[in-house]
Amino acid sequence: RIHTSGYSLYRLKGTDIRWDGTEMVNLGGRSVAAQAGFTITQDLKEIGVTVNEIPDDPNLIFRGLIKKYFAAAAIQTTTADYIFRKNREYRNRIERCSVNSKPFHQKPYYLMLSYQLVGQHPALAADIWRNIERIRQSEAYRARVKNFFSRFTGNPSAQD
Repeated sequence: RIHTSGYSLYRLKGTDIRWDGTEMVNLGGRSVAAQAGFTITQDLKEIGVTVNEIPDDPNLIFRGLIKKYFAAAAIQTTTADYIFRKNREYRNRIERCSVNSKPFHQKPYYLMLSYQLVGQHPALAADIWRNIERIRQSEAYRARVKNFFSRFTGNPSAQD
């Protein structure tokens, strides 16, 4: 796998919106926000949730949640965790609400190689997958991930 991506459901503190493992409860007919183009939007629609697709920055989603533009938000857990560490206002007003503290939705992502390539060059295919794992576990990769998340700093005045 290249990485595993999980999504968690977030709500304003004090609200009773939740994911019961099968459906969203207490949305009151309101939408759930998610980043446009992310796989979670289709998954939410498939369980009957109205989705408000927000482009780009997940900070826009958290700000919209605070302003009550939608009932809840589904955001990649690692991204949201990073943003929460950097933004006190979000931590004080928003909480994660997932089943047994697990992400609402999680799945691995893989590099797909064709049957033809794997059949004709099995050693190359094995080498590609082995190197993906090696890179994913390296310090250099972790540094790149940290650099990627650094663009999601939220509102600087509310940061620690």
